[in-house]
Amino acid sequence: MILNWKSDRIKAATCPVCEKGGPKNNELSFHANPDALPIDYLRCDGCGSLFVDEFVEPAYEIAPPTFSSNDFALKYYIEQGAGLETLVLPAMLGKQRNISRYLEIGCGFGFGLDFAMQSFPWQVRGIDPGDLARAGKKMLKLPIENTYLRKDVDVEEKYDLIAAVEVIEHFKDPFEMLSTMAAQLATDGILFLTTPNAGAIGRDKDSAGLIAALSPGYHAILFSVEGLKVLLSRAGFQEMNVVPRGMTIMAASGMGAAAVDWENLLDKELYRKYLTARAQDSSLEPDLVISFNSRLFKHLVNNNLLDEASEVYIKLERLIFIRDRLMISNVLDVINRLSYSDGIITPAQNFPFSLTSIFYLRAIIYLNVTGDGYNAAQQFFACWLTAVIFRRTLLAVGIDDGEIADLEKQAKKHLALMFGENSPWSMRLPLSSN
Repeated sequence: MILNWKSDRIKAATCPVCEKGGPKNNELSFHANPDALPIDYLRCDGCGSLFVDEFVEPAYEIAPPTFSSNDFALKYYIEQGAGLETLVLPAMLGKQRNISRYLEIGCGFGFGLDFAMQSFPWQVRGIDPGDLARAGKKMLKLPIENTYLRKDVDVEEKYDLIAAVEVIEHFKDPFEMLSTMAAQLATDGILFLTTPNAGAIGRDKDSAGLIAALSPGYHAILFSVEGLKVLLSRAGFQEMNVVPRGMTIMAASGMGAAAVDWENLLDKELYRKYLTARAQDSSLEPDLVISFNSRLFKHLVNNNLLDEASEVYIKLERLIFIRDRLMISNVLDVINRLSYSDGIITPAQNFPFSLTSIFYLRAIIYLNVTGDGYNAAQQFFACWLTAVIFRRTLLAVGIDDGEIADLEKQAKKHLALMFGENSPWSMRLPLSSN
């Protein structure tokens, strides 16, 4: 994959966000390989959004051959790719507004819908034509319709809350899509959106985050904050709350949107209750049970609930051994098996994608509870190695993972710090029992 920055190249085009025509700067081009035709990204000089020149929308009802059409990609999404703390936010907003009808457009596998159904007595509906949605409908038993949202669909009762998480960037005519959503929204309802942030795209940005945001071939537009406000206004929304969050823009539009408190939207106790219940649900398939336990483990460590996290780790260790015949507590054996894995896809088939995160979090527990630098160093090295191997596996099919890339960097930093002369952690070898 090659990214070429071409700030001196100009093309004539009309911005699909603010409709300003004229010359546009061809800010960058993406090549899947040196011989592939480029995908050109133009920067609007009016609203600052990025859009693909001559974008062709893929048929999302036909599974892309390198992603949602195979078990490898489904396993990656379930175990690592899905950002649950973002996916549950629309329902968290609905909780604050005491809603009763919730619609999620482009719901994907459906983790956000599942959280809403498990947590609230609402009427819940998802719409998504893709293979991930078909899998989630079956595995989580969700009310997902495998189709597109259409403007001519007449609903007897409109929705109090409509969510579209990482959706509107997929359409070359976002105004039509947004207008279709608005037509399904109750007069006092609210629309929740997230979308990649054009303001975070630049030469100096991390490549993993860039590839995820651009998603070449699938994202038609990357909105700026100003551009998204313009589009929402064009679609008839008068009240809105649009904020950048790193590589993402979050937006609420409709009655009461200005009062949304983004910093305190996530109810951590409710989220933890959901993860705990799902992690203990033996009716779910093993991949899902491991996924929920991995995410619960991460949530507990991140919130300094280390005793509870250690208990979940023991369960994770057992679950992964049963499924993969891999004892994650035997770090040296895991490293050896990873190092000699044959082929690109093999590591993804035989190891949980959450392993990078599990190793990193386990290292943090060692450092914060016992100050055990020796075992923490093993965990950090395993974190780094799994990150390198998993990213190589993902990049081979044209995707990357920002969290894994960040853990790769953090593990290297911790290792350098631990082996420094002034390290505060013990690096003494464990005494032999003989």
